Amino acid sequence: MANDIVKRGPLPAVTFSREFLIELWDNLSQDGEIAWLVKVGTSGDLLGMQEDRPEQNITDWEELLELLESLPRIYSLHIVAEIPDKGVVGIIYKNFNPCGGVLTISTDDKAWGEAKFDSLKEFFADQKENFLTKLYSRMGFGVVQTLIPLSLSFVIVMLAAALLIPAWIRQSELLWWITAGTLVATLRLAYYFSDKMIIYVMKKYPYMRWLS
Repeated sequence: MANDIVKRGPLPAVTFSREFLIELWDNLSQDGEIAWLVKVGTSGDLLGMQEDRPEQNITDWEELLELLESLPRIYSLHIVAEIPDKGVVGIIYKNFNPCGGVLTISTDDKAWGEAKFDSLKEFFADQKENFLTKLYSRMGFGVVQTLIPLSLSFVIVMLAAALLIPAWIRQSELLWWITAGTLVATLRLAYYFSDKMIIYVMKKYPYMRWLS
């Protein structure tokens, strides 16, 4: 088996379907018969804190389709395809934080590896969900994970401090203690809102989903 990683790069958000998988298999098998294994994550926490996640190893086509069609949410999808005398293709999608997709080509044939990488990148680009890909970019998800929670927390804490702490206390030598307290409260509240925002967005807009 080949062991030189020639190419590795991100994959966009996509919607999987029976037709999508057939086209993907056609691409992978262009150079002959393939030996394949698919690992499907069936549950887990959306925040990505859980280390051991339930998943099923599948090598039967119909079993794969039945499982993907039956799951309310696909938490991860890992496709490994070995092309004899060529190399190994790895396709990984994560539907928990941090969401994303990765394509890896492992081969001793550099020319083949680069050609297969470009072919698969083009294939996934044609199926790309533009909004979701932008949403889960570093900048897009930074808004969800950091900017919105911090802004909301700041407004809530400042309003609470203005309403609950008398003006004469805010203007006294206790100002520094109040400032430190509001800063800590803002960060803690932002952390809480961040988790809620992440879960809400990932439930409503999964990076990868199955279209029956």
